[in-house]
Amino acid sequence: MFQQEISQLNLQQFKAGEKRWIGCLLGSSAALLFKEIASQSTKLYVIVARNNQHVAQLESELEFYGIKPTIFPDWEILPYDRLSPHQDIVSERLAILSNMPKQGILLVSASTLAQRVAPYSWVVGEHFDIRIGQKLDLETQKKQLVQAGYRLVDTVYDHGEFAVRGSIMDIFASGQAQPIRIDLFDDEIESLKFFDAETQRTTEALKNFTVLPAKEFPLKEGRSTFRDRYAESFPTANPKKNPIYQDVLEGIATPGLEFYLPLFFDKKLMEAQSLLTTYLPQHCVVITNIEVEDDLTGFWQDVVRRYEDRRHNIDQPIVAPEELFVQPNQLLQALNQFPRIIASAEPFESKAGVLNLAAELPPKLAVDAKKEQPFAAVKHYIDQAQHPVLLVAESAGRRETLKDALRAVLGEIPNVDSFAQFQQNQLKIAITNAPLDRGLLLSKQLSVISEN
Repeated sequence: MFQQEISQLNLQQFKAGEKRWIGCLLGSSAALLFKEIASQSTKLYVIVARNNQHVAQLESELEFYGIKPTIFPDWEILPYDRLSPHQDIVSERLAILSNMPKQGILLVSASTLAQRVAPYSWVVGEHFDIRIGQKLDLETQKKQLVQAGYRLVDTVYDHGEFAVRGSIMDIFASGQAQPIRIDLFDDEIESLKFFDAETQRTTEALKNFTVLPAKEFPLKEGRSTFRDRYAESFPTANPKKNPIYQDVLEGIATPGLEFYLPLFFDKKLMEAQSLLTTYLPQHCVVITNIEVEDDLTGFWQDVVRRYEDRRHNIDQPIVAPEELFVQPNQLLQALNQFPRIIASAEPFESKAGVLNLAAELPPKLAVDAKKEQPFAAVKHYIDQAQHPVLLVAESAGRRETLKDALRAVLGEIPNVDSFAQFQQNQLKIAITNAPLDRGLLLSKQLSVISEN
C-alpha cells in the first residue's frame, strides 16, 4: 500500500537538512503511511507527537496497522514539581538512551523532546556487564550498585533495587522487564535467572545482562560536581538552608531532585550533549507536525511561568529554564540537522517534495435504536463502498455484539485478528477489535470504521 506515494517522496535521496511535506493526513492515515514507510526502510523514523495524549493515540494506531513503536516516555510530572518520576519510567528512558534503536519508529512528545537529558558520554559509559562464570565479590558489587544509584532492600520489587542473601544477589536493573537473581558458587557466578517479583520464583535462565544506572544522574559520584555547580549557579544562596542540597551530600535522592539534574554534570558537557537529538542515529528521519513550533513555544511559556512562580525562595533556589529545557528555536535548529518530514491534516501547496495523500475523514455512521432498521446507515455505506471495509470494535465483547446486531442486514461478518490478516485475506468486509480512536478512508482503496 502507498507504493506510488512513497516513491513520489524519493526518500532514498533524502539528505540531512532537506524537508518533505505530507498533507491531507486525516483520521489514522498518518499512522498507516508511516508504518509503510518505516517497514520498507532500514532507518529510524522519529515521530514528534504534539503531546502525551497524541503519543498514546499514535502508539495504538501504529500497533493496529502492524508496527510496534519504541516510546521514549515523559517523566509525567510537571516542571519544577517536588516529585520524582516513577522508577519504571526512569528505567525505560535509560534503556532507550543506552541502546537507541537504529530502525523502526521512535515516538516522543514535543515537550519530552524539549527536556534536557543526561549527557551522552555519561549514559553510554555508565554501565557494566554481568555474565555466568564471572568472578564477583559481593561487597565490591554492592558498592558499585550503590554508586550507580541502586537501593539496598530486604526484598526486590521495583526497578533500582537490589538485595543480598548469603551467596545470592537479586537486582532489578534498569531496562529489564523482570529482576534477576545471581547465584554464586564461592566467588564465581554459577547461574543468572529472571524471577517474578511477586512470587520470588525464577522464570528464565540467561547467560549475561547489563546493569544500567538507576538514576538519570550520578547521585553518589556527582556530589562534588553538584556542590561546585550549585555554588556557581546560586552564589547568594545559603546551601545549609536547602534540604535538597543537604540530602544530595548525604547521597539521598529527594523527590524533585531531577530538576537539579544539570548540576550533576560539567556545564560544557550539558551544553554539548544533553539534547535527545544527540542520541539519535546520524541518518534517522524526523517527522513533525506542522504545528510543532507552536507546541514547543506553548510548552516553553508554561515552563517559564512555573519558574517565575517558584524562583523567589532564595533559600531553595531552582535551576533556570534554559538549563533544564531547550528553547524552541534551538530545538528546531537541532531537528533541521536531520532529514525532516512535516505532516499536516491540511493540504500543502503543490511543489517539489510535497505529497497530499488521497485520504478523507471516515464517515460517522449513526445508529438509531428507535428506528425499524437502526443500522441502515451502516448497511447503506457498505453496500455503496467500492473498496474493502474493516469495522473495528472497542473489545471482543463489543465485536460479538455488533456482529449479532448487523447479522440481519449484512449477513455473517467474518472476524479477523489483525489489519494484516484483513489485507492478506482480501475480504470485502470484516470485523476486528482494537483500541482504535480514529478510522480512515482512502478514496477507492480502503475504509477503516472505528466504533468511536
